[in-house]
Amino acid sequence: MKGVIVEIRGAHAAALSDDGCIIKVKDRNYAIGQVIEMKKQVFGNPAKTMAITVAAALTLMFGVSAWAYCTPCIYVSLDVNPSIEYSVNRFGRVLSAKAVDQDAVKVLEQLNLQNQSIDEAVRSTVQQISQEGYFQSDDPGGIMIATYSDNETSAEKLATNLKDTAEQEVDDAKTPVDVESVSVGYERVQEARALDTTPGKLNLVEKLQASTGDPSSVDVTQWLRKPVKDIMKAIKETKKASGDDDAEDVQNDTGTDGDSASSSPETASSEDSAQPRDAGRILSADQAKRCFRKQSRLFPESFGQVRESGPE
Repeated sequence: MKGVIVEIRGAHAAALSDDGCIIKVKDRNYAIGQVIEMKKQVFGNPAKTMAITVAAALTLMFGVSAWAYCTPCIYVSLDVNPSIEYSVNRFGRVLSAKAVDQDAVKVLEQLNLQNQSIDEAVRSTVQQISQEGYFQSDDPGGIMIATYSDNETSAEKLATNLKDTAEQEVDDAKTPVDVESVSVGYERVQEARALDTTPGKLNLVEKLQASTGDPSSVDVTQWLRKPVKDIMKAIKETKKASGDDDAEDVQNDTGTDGDSASSSPETASSEDSAQPRDAGRILSADQAKRCFRKQSRLFPESFGQVRESGPE
């Protein structure tokens, strides 16, 4: 059976197995989030009752760590024409990926992103989207990435790192691909979901509204259905027509609701990890409960089983 490493202490590690049990294994240079193969243990000898007792103790010891691993605390969305949402834990590992539109359903059918780092997941997603021909038109392509985290600095850094990752993947594309990223607030995520879209795409459409000088001339509902490249193209054309010298650089705008676009190299160096700051630090029981309550509202689709096993 398979297990996911949720904590490492000394010479041993705790693995969350397929059946939800925490199993102590010898550390073989594992990393948090790594998927491993484990032998299923069968206790038919009464003399091994102690092993069961130890397993119960380990469950208590590593319970909070395992629960923290399974709890989504970070939101990431990626838009091209396919739009995808990722729920990510505090270790930077993908817990689930959700298709926002029908195009994304086809993309996700070809991928298994669970337990991948969010950096790897974005890389794999962009590769698959590219393979399906979304960057082969005559016009430049477009990618929009949005991130949310309780820690605003971490969200901004993650947005910058994922932008770099996406740019690396489309570097050899047939046509140029513009990549933008932005960190957003909790309210913006909820506002976008109410419109059946992503916060990144909503930000782009609002940029288009602002660039026209007459926001009412832009049908938000209609533009939210368009590919990212079409929205980016319209923003550039509108700015160029108005004599804006920055028409070719739509990435330096600031999103609404206090969102900050991450296009400046000063936000984070390219060598920074996409893993959230303080990842690996174990939550206290009180911290875990507070995180659980807020994130269950942000990621309701991910909390069906976690709610029953989370701290009371």
